[in-house]
Amino acid sequence: LTCYNDFNRTITCVWNSTYVSDHADTVCTIHAKKDTGFYRYSTSCNLEPVDVSRPTLKNCSLVFKRDWTFITRDVLSINLSCKPVNESLHIYYKPACHVKPNPPPKPDINSTTISWFPQVTEHQRISCYSSQLQWKEEDQSWSDPSVRKNQRERDCSYTVELNEDLLIQGERYEARVRVQAKVNRVMSTWSDWSPIASWESPVGRTKPTLDVAGVAFGIVACVAVFALFLAVIRADKTTWIYMVKRIRGPPLPNPAKSFLQDVNFQV
Repeated sequence: LTCYNDFNRTITCVWNSTYVSDHADTVCTIHAKKDTGFYRYSTSCNLEPVDVSRPTLKNCSLVFKRDWTFITRDVLSINLSCKPVNESLHIYYKPACHVKPNPPPKPDINSTTISWFPQVTEHQRISCYSSQLQWKEEDQSWSDPSVRKNQRERDCSYTVELNEDLLIQGERYEARVRVQAKVNRVMSTWSDWSPIASWESPVGRTKPTLDVAGVAFGIVACVAVFALFLAVIRADKTTWIYMVKRIRGPPLPNPAKSFLQDVNFQV
């Protein structure tokens, strides 16, 4: 069982169980509660398959009633139980140690400047984030090793200036960003990626152009030479045969016509 939270009021859990997936009528529920201290809270959710292709992987979100529920010292009791099969699990969970921020909104591009907000709405408990920006040509895959990366660590800055020499004027590009919380006594993983922003670069190196006239002339010349070659073959077959013989060289001598065949070499 793996659970991450937004350090606000939502915990999302993912569970992988082969045994339970073999029983189609099984219902698995997660109960979470904080039953110590001044403010106590609890909630529950039923696990559902992530998708049809992966029936062993189930998830659900525990959503608590009040905004900004979690604080750094909170410890919750989380129980997973399945019926009618006898499957159960119990863990203690500290939200501050398992933070995963929500994805940031789509970045904004102005010429060579890419900027973004770390969250759609301002987070009251997280004021600073590390950021990771990726950008590429539009027809590239995000898994391509040549995708460009810029990382901002602990400076709470959400702007990157691209090098013009890495851009081609008139070429289309895409960019996306993700963030990681940087707050004392909080442990965070990277958020999911933001929506993708695309743009056409107004600056950069000149886009290479294809010499259409030169290519066309080369094709026409090749066709003309080939046509002339065929015409020569059809018009003068004798000349063609003579050329082939010259290339192949003189024929090998026939031993049957040699004057040595009647010579007696015995002494």
